[in-house]
Amino acid sequence: MENTTDLRDSVKNWLQIDIEIKQLQKEIKRRRTMKKDITNRLIDTMKTNDIDVMNIPDGRLVRTSNRVKAPLSKRHLVESLLLYFKEDQEMVKSISSHIMDTRKVKVVERIQKKK
Repeated sequence: MENTTDLRDSVKNWLQIDIEIKQLQKEIKRRRTMKKDITNRLIDTMKTNDIDVMNIPDGRLVRTSNRVKAPLSKRHLVESLLLYFKEDQEMVKSISSHIMDTRKVKVVERIQKKK
């Protein structure tokens, strides 16, 4: 950025792109909601009719189910350690503190528009 005109133009472009992205994100959110509703109806229909695969013009729709574990939280960690080390609460406190304190921290820099 050699002069204030370049800086001003860059800020204007940045703001315009930011506005466009927000509008597109709203549309994406609306479409994701619609897709989620349709997906739920399709899953229900496929379950009731015992359909695992549907052929479509450019491939096939496959109904699958996956087991997903909940994220590891500090509360769950402490509760699990308390169950394992029933008598030694100091050890539980020490272990959980060590685990929580030694997590890696990632620093992300960005520019935001604040109102």
